[in-house]
Amino acid sequence: MHPQLPVAAHPQSPARQRDVPAGANRTAIALPSRPFVASGARAIVRNLLANCPKAHEAEQVTAELIANAVRYSTAPTRRLRLTLDLWADRLRVEVTEPGRAEPPATAIRPRPLSDYVDHGDTSATAYALGLRIVRELSSSRGLDRYRDHAVWWAELTWTEDEAAHG
Repeated sequence: MHPQLPVAAHPQSPARQRDVPAGANRTAIALPSRPFVASGARAIVRNLLANCPKAHEAEQVTAELIANAVRYSTAPTRRLRLTLDLWADRLRVEVTEPGRAEPPATAIRPRPLSDYVDHGDTSATAYALGLRIVRELSSSRGLDRYRDHAVWWAELTWTEDEAAHG
């Protein structure tokens, strides 16, 4: 089975960042859209979610979403927004980037890893692996495209028992 990234196209973009969902604690951080930012974002997530039962998974998912946003942004401006919405039983990670995020068709239905390895395309191999990581660690994920920006997102959930022992 291959990872899939659901894509939703929205003709109109929201005029501002969406409202904080009921019951969530939100942290939003502006970041440069550069490959090195993923490691810094992991440290931010690690510090913010120190008591979260899925902090490690959130770090990894955040890094992969940032990598995809950086790689596929079509915008001339190079800024990202990392948004973390935290509830008692789940976390939503969003990486918003200007532009429409035009990933190749493999972003929607990636080919088997062997297809990339056989052709020596290590960049595409890393991309397919990144999507698999996001898929395995998150309960849901996707890419929402708007007229002037795109939002790469994933949600992680946990049980009360995991929270008590996290």
